[in-house]
Amino acid sequence: MRRHTAHTAFAVLLALLPGLLGAVLLCLRISDVWAYTCAGVLLVFSAVDLLFVRQSARRERAFQKRLDAQDAAAARREKALSESVEEFNAIVAGMPDGLVVYDAAGTIVSANPAAREILAGDPTGPYRSLSREKHYLSVVESALAGKTKTRKMKRGGKVYSLSAAPATGKRGGTAAVLFIADVTEAELSRKMRREFSANVSHELKTPLTSILGYAEIIGNGLVKPEDIPKFAGRIRKEASRLLTLIEDIIKLSRLDEDELRAEFAPVELHALCSSVLESLSAKAQRAQVTLSLSGGETVVSGFEPALYEMVHNLCDNAIAYNRPGGGVRVKLETAEGRPQLSVSDDGIGIAPEHLGRIFERFYRVDKSHSKETGGTGLGLSIVKHDAELHDAQLSVDSAPGAGTTIRVLFRAQVREKE
Repeated sequence: MRRHTAHTAFAVLLALLPGLLGAVLLCLRISDVWAYTCAGVLLVFSAVDLLFVRQSARRERAFQKRLDAQDAAAARREKALSESVEEFNAIVAGMPDGLVVYDAAGTIVSANPAAREILAGDPTGPYRSLSREKHYLSVVESALAGKTKTRKMKRGGKVYSLSAAPATGKRGGTAAVLFIADVTEAELSRKMRREFSANVSHELKTPLTSILGYAEIIGNGLVKPEDIPKFAGRIRKEASRLLTLIEDIIKLSRLDEDELRAEFAPVELHALCSSVLESLSAKAQRAQVTLSLSGGETVVSGFEPALYEMVHNLCDNAIAYNRPGGGVRVKLETAEGRPQLSVSDDGIGIAPEHLGRIFERFYRVDKSHSKETGGTGLGLSIVKHDAELHDAQLSVDSAPGAGTTIRVLFRAQVREKE
């Protein structure tokens, strides 16, 4: 019975075995297909992911490149700005004029060395700490109030122009900038021009008044017929003085022009001085003054008419302010390796307090004597301008009653005249 049952089970197993094997094989096939499909899907996802990674990497590299370029450009701009600031600071620091910047509250932002030296105050606090000079305070306060203002300030023997202007600050409000310029020379020139104009007016008025007076006397029949030649002589004398004055003014105007330097040429001074003395010989004889010339051939580079004028004025003055029996000595020599011309006289001399001013326009040591000799007060001023035209140095030795010597030291001697 047991044997029969076992046999039956085995027979059933054999009968089912092909189906089971088929099922197993089918499962294996299905698993292979599924695995292949999954592998393909994974491969697609991997490819997509790799593509995304590569695109992201490219974007990151491009972004980084842009960042690097921006950083480089910013660095260049910062360097250029730094160099510009350094250059500006160097220029401002080296300026002879003062420059001060204030914020809207009036606190000093910066002050260059020139401003600190001129105003001599604390450049780190409010504007009042830099100076309490009234003109300084006036222009700065005006600028902080939004108005431009200019004033002049005198300090240490100099004249300064203070110009302050408003400036809009970054945070709003009105800041200010102050500019300080040394205008001492300009003020001196302006003063000299005013004095010159006043002197010219006076000098022109004096002979004209005399001429008009004499003419009115003659015209009104108040002069005897035999006295008319005498009055006519006075009119002629005043007219000649007026003409000489006008000619001297024209000479000074011409000497102020630098164009004359373009006409420089070698000039032999010995021959020039000899010609001057010859032209003045008659005047010297009338004044009982002897003339002499010493020294050898001396050639300088210059404008011959101006040199002639200079020597003529020196010698003419030496005759006019001499004494009867005195002499005028013109000497050419070498001093400090350079050619030197000197004109000496035995005249009345010049007091020490006048020596520093004898070359000023219209300045006269002895006004009455100058008018007697027909002087205009411009002769030595013309000498000074002629000397400056030739870069020559003037020096004077004199004392009351001991005569005067005026020396002209030229730059260098020219070897020969062309």
